[in-house]
Amino acid sequence: MNTLEYNQEFYPKYSGAVCMLGSIENTLSKCKDPEDVRYQFSCSGWSKESIAFLKEAVEAYKNETVRKAIKETVGCDLI
Repeated sequence: MNTLEYNQEFYPKYSGAVCMLGSIENTLSKCKDPEDVRYQFSCSGWSKESIAFLKEAVEAYKNETVRKAIKETVGCDLI
């Protein structure tokens, strides 16, 4: 990834996702009822790009965690 790609593609998605996580944390700290939380999430109007970015990040984290567990168990990197 070069600087242009970072500035035009990665960073806007990353910034939106970080903002979204802050909003989630704030909502969860204030609302105890799950219906209130869902309502707050629906009102936030997050972009589809931010949601997709977070899903990709979670998948990458899960894949990395699984890879590390396999490496520790088997003793080599199979993936």
